Order: sequence, then structure tokens, then C-alpha cells
Amino acid sequence: MQEESQKTVILHGFSQEEALAVMRLVKGASSDPAGLIFAMTTEQSLERPLKQTLADLAEEHGYFKRPKT
Repeated sequence: MQEESQKTVILHGFSQEEALAVMRLVKGASSDPAGLIFAMTTEQSLERPLKQTLADLAEEHGYFKRPKT
């Protein structure tokens, strides 16, 4: 499990339109918008420990930020 401090926003109960608006606002206020992680809750994520969810999100974010060869 990756133990990295990562700025993460987890949204719960928002419509897709509301979530997109929140993401745009947060990115606009950030000095590093590409470094932010956004996620919506799922039934599975609500059952997991937050620490594990954050680690999984950071790992996934790192994977997608890697240069493609």
C-alpha cells in the first residue's frame, strides 16, 4: 500500500452536474490542479476503511500520470 500524502476530494451524494461544478471550483483554487484526486463514493468504497480507499486512489492516480511508452 502506498503511504503518500495526496490531496484528495471524495464526493458523496452529488449529482454528476454538481460533482463537475465542485471539481472545477476546487481545481480553479489549486496551485497544482493536475495533482488533485477526485472520487465519488460507491457502495464498495463506503464499506472500506478510508485509509485503504485513499491509498488505492493515490496508486491509481499515479498510474494514470505515468508517461505512456
